[in-house]
Amino acid sequence: MIEVIDADPEARQRTVKVKVAAQYQPVLPDAPAPGSPFVAIEFEGLQATPWVDTGRCKAKETGKCGARIAYSLKATGVREPSRLPSRSVPEHKDAA
Repeated sequence: MIEVIDADPEARQRTVKVKVAAQYQPVLPDAPAPGSPFVAIEFEGLQATPWVDTGRCKAKETGKCGARIAYSLKATGVREPSRLPSRSVPEHKDAA
């Protein structure tokens, strides 16, 4: 299982876990991408399976159910990315 961090400050969930069912244990890169604190990886055969998380449902006690949609993430392998994502630099509002 690999824990993945979403660097988007507005992300609803900062970390997710991806189960990797590979024939051999994947070896992750040991160095972060240039200019980034994160090690970039690419999942092979990534599948997202939605399911209903009823763990927060207290309908019997309160009459309300806080169930939500959750996702199970599974992959068949992990590798170094074929290319690193590029981020555009936001334009400064006060720039002339």
